[in-house]
Amino acid sequence: MPAKRLIVTKDLISSCLPDAPEGYRHSIVKESPTIYRVNLHHPNHYVHKENVITAWGFIKGRKVFTSKNSKPSKVEVCDLLDASELSGYTCVIPTKTVITD
Repeated sequence: MPAKRLIVTKDLISSCLPDAPEGYRHSIVKESPTIYRVNLHHPNHYVHKENVITAWGFIKGRKVFTSKNSKPSKVEVCDLLDASELSGYTCVIPTKTVITD
């Protein structure tokens, strides 16, 4: 029996995302028939700008991709079903934990 195909929807993506940090929230926008953009909305405490939004990442099929200049990059992070393990701020996995000179 063939494996059941997973249908990616906004509701499925929302259920797989990590919790947004306190004061922040995520929103999901369909960019194309196969690509969803996950936005991170920042709290309104900036002096010069309201409604600051950054790209948390992109969903293509069942895969999570990082953002490059607000467009999907070629850097695949993980499967959508494992996205809850990522940071609520960004899907980028840091490669360095210490800043050195």
